[in-house]
Amino acid sequence: MHDMLNLFHRPYQLHFLAGIRRRALDLLYGMCDISNAKDIVEELLQYLSSADFAMREELSLKAAILAEKFAPDLSW
Repeated sequence: MHDMLNLFHRPYQLHFLAGIRRRALDLLYGMCDISNAKDIVEELLQYLSSADFAMREELSLKAAILAEKFAPDLSW
């Protein structure tokens, strides 16, 4: 019985975790400035390969916006 309850609640748990990840992404995006942009963009790009498919689009878009906004030169 306990295993069945865990299976029932699993989609809710995954949805809850996805919500936390989206909020963390929004927080990183919001707190990014010239002093930490390179580190944040690098972390976002590293996470991109293991991120859920549903989150990849937003993740790559925000990383690209931050890179364009805070790039010190074109080679970055």
